[in-house]
Amino acid sequence: MRGFMAKTNKPHSFLNAAPLAKLLQRELGDDQLVGTQLKNGHLKGLAVTASNYSTGEATTFFESSIESLYWHDHRRDSIRTRIGVPHLLASAALPLLFPPQRIGNEYFVDGSLRMSEPLRPVIKMGADRIIVIGVRNETLPLGDEGEYQPGVAEIAGFTLDSLFAENLNADIERMKQINRILGHMNWWQSRKTGLRNIKVMVIRPSQDLRVIAARFAVKLPRGIRLFLRTVGGWGHEWRLPSFLLFEGIFARELINLGYYDGLKQRSKMNTFFS
Repeated sequence: MRGFMAKTNKPHSFLNAAPLAKLLQRELGDDQLVGTQLKNGHLKGLAVTASNYSTGEATTFFESSIESLYWHDHRRDSIRTRIGVPHLLASAALPLLFPPQRIGNEYFVDGSLRMSEPLRPVIKMGADRIIVIGVRNETLPLGDEGEYQPGVAEIAGFTLDSLFAENLNADIERMKQINRILGHMNWWQSRKTGLRNIKVMVIRPSQDLRVIAARFAVKLPRGIRLFLRTVGGWGHEWRLPSFLLFEGIFARELINLGYYDGLKQRSKMNTFFS
């Protein structure tokens, strides 16, 4: 598979990643940016995970001030490198929608496909407190009421939603269980396990992102709107459009929502980081 992927033409996709690449290049600028922040002590490490088409592993690319840092577990690998635009594009490449990103002689796509434990990279890098920014409002219903039979678009949106949210929720619950177990051990017992107590804080959106996407779906390019109507993804629960809507007006709405949701959690965050 490794040799095959290296020799084939670039895989096809539905969406063009060039605008996203230009945006990231403009915002990230010099590839030395992360290294400069590490050198100045403003940052201890940065990790970006992508799924490797060739090996089937979740590969975490990282820059860190810890020289000896490296890990390789079952279906999980790490590579020390200078984080750049290709790594971000690879991590964000939803299968079939965006083209896989070639890094070296291998192709990579969205890291959620293989990363069943999304908190693992930051734990491996030494974090003892983790703040998680979720993309789902857990208090709202996740499907249409009634006996509506889901179509291709709803199934695709549900699959993407599960990849992004369910693995994260399961990993957070697993970490809390480990913390409870460690709480019943003395210092020597917990030290022998090689585990440590890690605090986690989760901030979730106060609004359903599908509802916001429904307001701005008309801003999607005509071809994508036609595609969504063809596969039954227009006018129902708007889950799939919420993953495809990359328009600036939608992004600004999400940024504002995240900002105000963060302000609501200010006191908790102060306590969390104190």
